[in-house]
Amino acid sequence: MQGFRDLLKGWFGKVLLTIFILPFALFGIQGLFQASGRDDAAITVDGIEITGAQIERSIEQQRQSLAQRMGKGADPSLLTSALLRPGVEKSLIQKSLLQNAIVNEGLYIPQEAVSAYVRAMPMFIDEETNQFSQKKLERLLVQAGYSGKFFFQEISESMLIDQLRKGLGASAFVTSDELKSLVVLGEQKRDVATLTLSAKTYEDKIELTEEEIQASYKAKSSQYQSEEKVKVSYLNITTANFLSDDATPSEEAIRERFDAEVQALTKKERRRASHILVEITDEQSEEQALAKIKQAKTQLDAGEEFDAVAQEFSEDIATARTGGDLGFAGRDIYDPAFEESLFSMEKGQVSDIVRSEFGYHLIRLVAVESPDIPQYAAESKRIAEEISLDKASEELSLAVDELNRLAFESGDLLEISKQFDVEVKTSDWIKKTGGIGLFTDRALAGAAFSESVLKDKNNSEVIETDSNGLIVLRLAEHESARTLTFDEVKDRVVTSLKREKAVEKAKLDAEAIVSAIEDGGSSNDIETQYSVKWKVSDAVGRQGRELDRAVVTKLFELPKPSADKKEVVSVQLGNGDWVVMLLSAVTEGEYKQSDAEAKQLGNAVSDRYGQSDFESYLATLKEQANIVRN
Repeated sequence: MQGFRDLLKGWFGKVLLTIFILPFALFGIQGLFQASGRDDAAITVDGIEITGAQIERSIEQQRQSLAQRMGKGADPSLLTSALLRPGVEKSLIQKSLLQNAIVNEGLYIPQEAVSAYVRAMPMFIDEETNQFSQKKLERLLVQAGYSGKFFFQEISESMLIDQLRKGLGASAFVTSDELKSLVVLGEQKRDVATLTLSAKTYEDKIELTEEEIQASYKAKSSQYQSEEKVKVSYLNITTANFLSDDATPSEEAIRERFDAEVQALTKKERRRASHILVEITDEQSEEQALAKIKQAKTQLDAGEEFDAVAQEFSEDIATARTGGDLGFAGRDIYDPAFEESLFSMEKGQVSDIVRSEFGYHLIRLVAVESPDIPQYAAESKRIAEEISLDKASEELSLAVDELNRLAFESGDLLEISKQFDVEVKTSDWIKKTGGIGLFTDRALAGAAFSESVLKDKNNSEVIETDSNGLIVLRLAEHESARTLTFDEVKDRVVTSLKREKAVEKAKLDAEAIVSAIEDGGSSNDIETQYSVKWKVSDAVGRQGRELDRAVVTKLFELPKPSADKKEVVSVQLGNGDWVVMLLSAVTEGEYKQSDAEAKQLGNAVSDRYGQSDFESYLATLKEQANIVRN
């Protein structure tokens, strides 16, 4: 962290953000994360719009992230938009609430701090030099599909939100008495005997009559519903439909694009500079700064090493210790006067005195990094393919209007199929939550169940997908939601009813056992009567794993047993079983923490309190906000 502070104090720290953002313009990747057109707000949070496109992009990012965590054997089609949407929308709403809170609280992060944070991110560190790599930043962001502007905006917002969270968390504290009480309670141990009444054991003994099964089916028929589903006929038109071997680009077109690429590459020359800076400040006048830089130049002219003079004179504390090294940078990065001098020198040359907005500089050109210029013969095939693909993409975009016209005028898909030479296909069953393959796309499932397609039996409008081109569909089969017949679900009814009766029987027996013990009944007699065995567990802790969590939770809700009477209670497990527990003794925990351990534990408890405060703060923001879903 001290390195960050030093970096921000120097001249180089003041231009770091510019160094990071501007190269993206050279690579032509600005706006990759911007919507291609106006997208109406799906949710508005106190004036902040969350668009449908934002939601869909976030869902897709979440889907990809979860699919990677699930591994190769997982089926990504299970991660439907309907499943992911609630969590994504909740996160985006919380982010909007916090963005407003940041403005209202007047929180601010200097751009230099954002840049310093990015420079320290491990994924941008070169493994060989162990230094920040501008090239690696540019490459990874392009691969991830981030624009520079979007990336730095997200980093800045995350840092501000963290600042807000830490500000709230820092106000939380725990007193020494509270900490001691928490430790004593946390370390408490309890001795218990448990008896489990398995619902499965009761299930195997239950006999059902046909009348009971029929009655259960009738009473719960609403639970036995099929989902509405459809099959659709569809056409999928992609750029491949517009590619043609006969439409090879002309030599002139290929050469023109190649020349443009070469021209763009030549502008990407990067230069490594070192500098000596004497700043002009309130404490140091321009005349004083000029006198110092002249002295530095005199020593350089006398043959002293640049690195040594930089360490002696330079007031850029972020670079002085390394001989003023600024690393590699392209054009449009530095102050204009600084840049003009740097890009007019030969390698190894030292400039005359240069005046910038920061003060006076002496600049040395250390190295020049020029991009490799490819040969036309090696690139012509690739460029020809790109030109053909661009042309096909353009034709695909132009085809939308014609496709919509044909879809509107036709009573089927045959005319479109003939005109665009594309096969009509039929989907598998699609539910409102989606289907498989192409139809995991929520927009396609929505179109399949639209009133125009489902009720009016029309062709859909053209649906433009992110990665699968254009699609037009029409209804092929429709199966309405219905109550499944008794014969279709009889086995399910029997299983459900047996389970229900078994759980109820286990509950009644558990209650009877509790009553018997409270009345002074013998534990041994209970074992004999119910064909079960007590399990004794001594010194059970709050985080103990030898017992079910529901049992442990209930166990620590019980009051301490008296000398002549044990505490007894029953609790249901998640699987339907019932457990009777008999609490016999409580051993209080001991406070044995050293000062260092107490401090560490106190910090952890304060952090937990702070997180709880932050969650309450979020809930308050949401309660007071005007959230509109369109």
